[in-house]
Amino acid sequence: MAVEYVNRRHRKHYLHEGTTKTGKPKYFFAQLLPHDAVCFGRYNH
Repeated sequence: MAVEYVNRRHRKHYLHEGTTKTGKPKYFFAQLLPHDAVCFGRYNH
């Protein structure tokens, strides 16, 4: 299960992990749930 955020308009956003041009990790929220969503297993609600 991915990390979710629900805004005040009740839209779900999921935490994603990407990489920058230099290879460093980049984290961002998006409404889509692709394969690169960040998951925390049983600790996520």
